[in-house]
Order: sequence, then C-alpha cells, then structure tokens
Amino acid sequence: MKRSEARESAFLLLFEFSFAGNEDAAELWETVHECGEIQTDGYSEKLFFGAVSHIAELDAEIEKYSVKWNIN
Repeated sequence: MKRSEARESAFLLLFEFSFAGNEDAAELWETVHECGEIQTDGYSEKLFFGAVSHIAELDAEIEKYSVKWNIN
C-alpha cells in the first residue's frame, strides 16, 4: 500500500470514528478488518491511533483557526 493510500485510509477511519459515538477506536479498527471495507496497513494504523490519542488537542488547534465555524 502506498503512503498516500494509507493516509486516505486513516482519514476514512477518523471520519467514521467521528460518527461512531461511544465506540472505542480499537473496536472500530476490528470492525473495519472484519468487514474489509477499508484497506489498512501498519502506517494507516499508526496514523489512526495517533490521531485518536490526540483528538482533543487536534480539535482545539483546528477550532483556533476556524473563523465563524464551530468544531462540532
């Protein structure tokens, strides 16, 4: 898998995670693997779990630069 494809997979997982509600990131990861709906590799896994572990910090940074937009 190319790096660009891995980044796209991580983005798709993060997008899905944003709508997952109370679902744990690890549960979502397992569900995706069971269904095979998104191709992943070690790099996409690292990106996904890295972003999830810093989600509050990332949201704060995005909100800081989002003029007239609420993070929600």
